[in-house]
Amino acid sequence: MKKNAILFLFSGLLTLAVAEVVLRATGYNPGQFETSRWLRSVDSLYMLGGFTTDSNGVFKVDTALMPEMASSFSSNASSPESWISSWEEQKWIPEVAIIHEDQARLLADHSEDGELVKRVKKATDSEMPTKFDSVLIHYAKHPINAEGFYSIPFDAKPAKNKKVLLLGDSFTWGHSTQRKTNSFSNILLAREILVYNTGISGSDVAQYKQIIRTYLDAINPDVVILNFYMGNDVSYFERVPTAGIPIHYSTNAGNLVAFQDGVQFTSIQETYDQIMRNMLIPHTNMGNIIASKTIIGTLIWKVLVRHGLLEFDYSIAPTRPVIPTCNQEIEWIRQFCEIRQIPFILSVIPDLNNGKLNGVATINHLFEGMTFEEPEMNINNYNIDDGHFNEDGHLAYANYLERLILNRTPIAP
Repeated sequence: MKKNAILFLFSGLLTLAVAEVVLRATGYNPGQFETSRWLRSVDSLYMLGGFTTDSNGVFKVDTALMPEMASSFSSNASSPESWISSWEEQKWIPEVAIIHEDQARLLADHSEDGELVKRVKKATDSEMPTKFDSVLIHYAKHPINAEGFYSIPFDAKPAKNKKVLLLGDSFTWGHSTQRKTNSFSNILLAREILVYNTGISGSDVAQYKQIIRTYLDAINPDVVILNFYMGNDVSYFERVPTAGIPIHYSTNAGNLVAFQDGVQFTSIQETYDQIMRNMLIPHTNMGNIIASKTIIGTLIWKVLVRHGLLEFDYSIAPTRPVIPTCNQEIEWIRQFCEIRQIPFILSVIPDLNNGKLNGVATINHLFEGMTFEEPEMNINNYNIDDGHFNEDGHLAYANYLERLILNRTPIAP
């Protein structure tokens, strides 16, 4: 009996040891009770090149890097492996570098499917190019404009084409398309709508407000569309855009959001440390310290906290207001447009979460007393892995936006 007990104990310890080794090998870290596919622990933290924040506090693409990126892709147009190697060597943000990859393909290979590819080919083959053709060809060669956005130049204004200013985040940027040229903004552009795209990954409503304040009068569009993403655009604390302080620090550890629960962090290391602290077991007592030494202990600690058997009192977030702060910021944008007699459309992109699409009705008091539009999207329009639109989703959303645009702007003579 005693021998069986010892054997059972040995087997149990061996199983735990093997489980510990396997979990460590698959990326789990002892003491880290929360994980994110978008964030990893690093020994040496450094910035990646691609985004910057200007003197107005607007978060945008760093145009100083564009000649170098464009040169890299034009000289290696037939070698995607060389592009990827260049990204890593130069420490560039992949989602910025890939814009040039897609545009290089756009110019070099017209055999690929896609509305923008076909429209650019038509423009380049034309013996008598229109003003819009010229804008399109320029955009194909220079995908990041002088202001730091993935857009046609803000001063490009052929008279007969509708002018649309898009506000948004990674969805509007075109994240998760197989080719950025198939994003909904580029589909609309292929349909000869002048799309001034200010979508930047990680953007928030404070960014949208600052873009309107900075660029609306210069662009003077026929309509402004705010593409509000339910996944992370709902905000309860006001962020004040400030020169030199980005929305997020793009690093080798991931994108580190610099504004959290009403607190603005002003350095890359400070932001990283705060995020990692909130993912680690706090060393507030001996039990926590022991649990944090192993992954098995960490998992047990997590279960006990979840069932209220241990108290997790490491950090306390400030009390959120009942009504989202983003409501008043969007209302400010609407009024700013209204004074200039520019139609404003608040379009809501549902969030895919746990196999369900969540719209406005899932957040109390969101957009109370405000007019908004919601597209009829379905789960098949999304990439399950990251929750962004897939190719079908971008096409469906482009069709939906085109209908809104035609209904809100006069038909050109």
